[in-house]
Amino acid sequence: MAYTKAMDISIGAEQIAVALAHGTLGSHLGVVFQGRESKHVMLHLMWHQRLGIDEFPQPGWIASVVPLGALASVQATALLRGMAQKYGGNNFHAVGSPDYGINLFAGRDAISIDGSYNPGKDCDGFTCASIIAEIFRKIGFPLVDLETWEPHPKNLAWARAIVCMLLATKVPEDHVEKVKSNIKGTRLRPEEVAAAIELPPGDRPAKHAAVQQRASELLTQLEASYPSPDLPGGPIGECLITYQKELSEIASSAHEEKKSEKEQAAVEAEELDEQTISTEPPAQP
Repeated sequence: MAYTKAMDISIGAEQIAVALAHGTLGSHLGVVFQGRESKHVMLHLMWHQRLGIDEFPQPGWIASVVPLGALASVQATALLRGMAQKYGGNNFHAVGSPDYGINLFAGRDAISIDGSYNPGKDCDGFTCASIIAEIFRKIGFPLVDLETWEPHPKNLAWARAIVCMLLATKVPEDHVEKVKSNIKGTRLRPEEVAAAIELPPGDRPAKHAAVQQRASELLTQLEASYPSPDLPGGPIGECLITYQKELSEIASSAHEEKKSEKEQAAVEAEELDEQTISTEPPAQP
């Protein structure tokens, strides 16, 4: 299913959709379902123990219906309704609400089929993307093969920015330390989950390489539909400025490394040419 502006999409009563918007550190992901009052709402992990339940549609989002079967749609709706009732809306920061964390693997099975959040001792929580990936995995619709997601310097910078923002928002120190201990350089991006949903069943769960082109296209579509917002101010803004500086340094370093590799390749090619010339037999008179 193609992504379109949320205000233009049609979602059936029993259907589930995924929505993508601009976020603080890139893009942001939500999942749309029919709430208990027969109105569509969107569930999204806004931050640590802040599970948003918002009216849908609304401007700023692009969305696509997920190709679920009837049984999976019923299971997903029940799970999402249960989670929304337990932790969403006025239940911000309720005891047991989903934490914000970056460990890609420790959150597996932390969400029960009734929407309960039951993290294991190694689980530091979810991001807006990983919680939705886990919800779909729980109903038998795995989207991504996380074993194929590898560390990258950009993700280390992102993880440091998350820690900075957790500290800036006064999240308890013990949780911040737990997140710090999980900085490994891996990250599941919202646009990657959004891209995986469009793949044929035989291509899911998707490997990392399989979703990169479409993920990039979705970001381009999002930017064309709704320009990126300005950076926030205050302590959060300072975290983002540091993050952007780190990304710039990483990009510059990668450029210099690539340039050096090209120069080295040129030198080696020249040396090879010289060796070939020196070993050629003399021309016959």
